Formats: sequence, C-alpha cells, structure tokens
Amino acid sequence: MSDEPLTMDYSTFMNTPPDFECWCGALECCRRLKPDEYKEKWFQDRYGSNVSPYIRMLINIENMKNNNETN
Repeated sequence: MSDEPLTMDYSTFMNTPPDFECWCGALECCRRLKPDEYKEKWFQDRYGSNVSPYIRMLINIENMKNNNETN
C-alpha cells in the first residue's frame, strides 16, 4: 500500500462549468479544470477509456460532429 493520497481528476466524470482552480497540491494536478477538456486530444490520449460513461458519450458525440464536418 502506498503512502500517497488518493486523487481524482474531475474532468474524467463531469463537465460542469465554470472553469475552476484545484488546490489539491498533487504533483500531477492540472491546477485548472475546464468543462470542455474532454474535447482535447491530450485529454483523450491521457485518459483513454478511463472516463465515466457520460464523458465517453460526450467524446463520441464530439467525434461524430468532427467526422461530419470533414465529410
């Protein structure tokens, strides 16, 4: 068992506005959360399928929109 605290990234399960700052102090903390981070490539690369079904649905919708715009 590790002595490190358990942390979570709010962006993996909610997209509630407005932007807000996190003060958890974790080394990996992103410090500022934005409601539309799930749209960013870095976010999808970092978390992959490790997001809530709700965020996964939003990503899928965004991907469908992007595919429709390129066709």
